[in-house]
Amino acid sequence: MILEPGPGSRLVSPLRVTGWADPTFEQTLSVRLLSFDGGEIVVPVPTQIMADVGQRGPFTVEIPFAVTEEQNALLQVLSYSPRDGGVTHLSSVGVTLLPGGVASPITRPAYPEQIKVEQPEPGAIVSGVVVHVEGVAIASFEGTLVVEIYDEAGSLLASEPLIVDASDIGLPGTFNLNLVYSVSSVGAGRVVVIDPSPAFDGFNHLASVEVRLEP
Repeated sequence: MILEPGPGSRLVSPLRVTGWADPTFEQTLSVRLLSFDGGEIVVPVPTQIMADVGQRGPFTVEIPFAVTEEQNALLQVLSYSPRDGGVTHLSSVGVTLLPGGVASPITRPAYPEQIKVEQPEPGAIVSGVVVHVEGVAIASFEGTLVVEIYDEAGSLLASEPLIVDASDIGLPGTFNLNLVYSVSSVGAGRVVVIDPSPAFDGFNHLASVEVRLEP
């Protein structure tokens, strides 16, 4: 949850990022700035969740950057899997970077998770050739989400888009999908739900669930 800067913030270096996060591996998060083409304006900066291991808590970090002209950017906060290095959760916000002058950061109140995966549950055993995925989400671009499943090594097994059943674009709605996949042996896996970005070469939001895959 990125509380500052909020969407539409106009920022000068260094920008201050604050928010709240669920527990991660070693309570570590990564923060980065992307340009419209997906290039890194700032290499990922690590920060810590200020809470005991296994507990949700706040985070804050200052990120210096340099731009020669006003530039739109995507600020992302990510967590990674210690098993395969894949992204397990990602939140983002669109901001404007300024080469100088006065910043106009926006602080927003706490908001609900944008993608909540209700099935499968964390640690669930997924067997056969189909995994049923359902939950509640806000999809920012034409109501579209993408569901993916990865094996223990982090290799993509299957991917398929879906449309969120919402009353209007930008409002929460339900989603469900039966995703066909195949594995040859028992092992850990991850079901990922992505809200793709229409403007940036990347994601607006990503949520995932760790599962156990069986043939």
